[in-house]
Amino acid sequence: MKRYSTLIFDLGNVLIDFSPYSIVSNYTNDVQSIQSLVNEIFLKQEWLDLDQGTMTLEDAKERVLKRLDISLHALALDIMETWYDHLTQRPYFPDLLKELNAMGYRLVLFSNAALCFHDYQDRIQALQYFDHKVISAELKLSKPDPAFYRVACEMLEIDPKSAFFIDDSMANVQSAQAFGIDAFWYNGNFDRLVDYFAKINII
Repeated sequence: MKRYSTLIFDLGNVLIDFSPYSIVSNYTNDVQSIQSLVNEIFLKQEWLDLDQGTMTLEDAKERVLKRLDISLHALALDIMETWYDHLTQRPYFPDLLKELNAMGYRLVLFSNAALCFHDYQDRIQALQYFDHKVISAELKLSKPDPAFYRVACEMLEIDPKSAFFIDDSMANVQSAQAFGIDAFWYNGNFDRLVDYFAKINII
């Protein structure tokens, strides 16, 4: 049975919930406003550019406001500056990661995230067990680009053959597998993940 030394986890919708609709509903109850704010903040190119590290938050704000009605400007700015105050941590993962850490695994985060990650990472209990955290904005590369895996693995001296990757995006999983990293598609079923870890002798 193959043995792994490095376990790589995604962040959003694995260790934490990332739901733009849920996040924006903390700022307003108006359904039409929620839809507009989600569309213009989270589902446009600026969000991807922030994750890619190719745009500043100030520039992103300016572009988003140009598309929104002026009545939504104050809300939009508030959301773009504080959205991560409303992230929900997923239960069970801290205990699992504590166990994996104690077993001697090297725990690494591979996340598509903007530079504001550094403003909220300490609030996420699960991350205290990680040895390294790689975010797309710092690499200026994002998953599923194969170059993300290549650069991240070279930087941390990770042998792809000794690593195992967990992500909620099938595209990211398939890209990692094509690069040579065994991977698991996480669909939110924690028990299924633990059962698979047991099946391949991770735990």
